[in-house]
Amino acid sequence: PFGLVAAEDDATDLPASVDWRDKNVLNPIKNQGNCGSCWAFSATGALEAQYAIATGKLLSFSEQQLVDCSTDYGNNGCDGGLMEYAYDYIRDNGIDLDSTYPYNAKKNKCQDTLVKKADGLSVGEVNGFYKLDSTDAALMTALVAAPVSIAMYADSNFRFYSSGVYSSYMCQIVGDSINHGIVAVGYGTEEGKDYYLMRNSWGPSWGLDGYFKIKRGGADGEHGECNVLEYMRVATLEAN
Repeated sequence: PFGLVAAEDDATDLPASVDWRDKNVLNPIKNQGNCGSCWAFSATGALEAQYAIATGKLLSFSEQQLVDCSTDYGNNGCDGGLMEYAYDYIRDNGIDLDSTYPYNAKKNKCQDTLVKKADGLSVGEVNGFYKLDSTDAALMTALVAAPVSIAMYADSNFRFYSSGVYSSYMCQIVGDSINHGIVAVGYGTEEGKDYYLMRNSWGPSWGLDGYFKIKRGGADGEHGECNVLEYMRVATLEAN
């Protein structure tokens, strides 16, 4: 079920910074490898955190199950997909653990025999998702509660990021394009620069141990720097 959540544009009541990395709700950084499955890692990364916050149990969900099995929902395996389609699939089918249905960075036949939903999330534990309003206030407000599955435009310079607060003039000429799924896990200010803290899926040796900071309140106006405010989805979780 869709639902547009509008937040107040006044973020003055929010904490100055949020960082979910040290709260035991995020798994070690994963690596999507040579497969365009960032959408699956974005969906699971946020969902794992939501589940851990709700239950105190940090599980690792199967990206490979999403790659192999959610084609009928609109995803294209290693050739791209959307997190909302992943959440639609999980709503109807549940999702298993990585340990039972491990990742191999290829699109394979859906391995129904591997799926033991009782070990992960069963049907109905995710009952949909909602969209966030495309504002900094909406994302910051959501981040106080939990990490958020989002997308961005990753330009050719992004792969070389190593430290600092990322911004790119190239992002200002791509309109509202997005091409990479990530997880927003916090925000803050570094040396006077406001930033969002993001979790990538390119392994722990990339960026800041697999994470990166990107300009918050960027020059792209309502879309955010590199369109980080363009596409934000939150699963609705009925965790026990």
